[in-house]
Amino acid sequence: MGGQVETKKCTKCGEERSLCDFHTKYDNRRNNAYDSKVCRICVNEQARKSRVRCQRTKILSLHGITEVDFEIMFKEQNGVCAICCQPEIAKFNGKIQHLAVDHDHVTGIVRGLLCLNCNHVLGKAKDNPEILRKAADYLEKT
Repeated sequence: MGGQVETKKCTKCGEERSLCDFHTKYDNRRNNAYDSKVCRICVNEQARKSRVRCQRTKILSLHGITEVDFEIMFKEQNGVCAICCQPEIAKFNGKIQHLAVDHDHVTGIVRGLLCLNCNHVLGKAKDNPEILRKAADYLEKT
């Protein structure tokens, strides 16, 4: 006996979803329960975005820069890596990552924004220009 599943529309994404896709909230002042107007998927996505934003702010503050500083550098570099001049292509959870904040590990001075690959190259070379010159010489020889 196929009973129909009750649904309602999420006010955030506009999708028609089953009632079980909505959190039940409690209003202690009125002593009653009610279903949220926003579906669980949208609530979870908003929470994830908030965590990511908080983590990003924490990372930027470790380098002594703000979101505004990052955006200024990003625009000055035309949104591309300072070394290879390509936009970031590395993904995390299916989304393109932001360019990494490159800094001198001794002085802490921010040098620019790099894609994940170029950032790793500098890290593997221990930020040593001589190693990078030798690598370039080696590549040009062969």
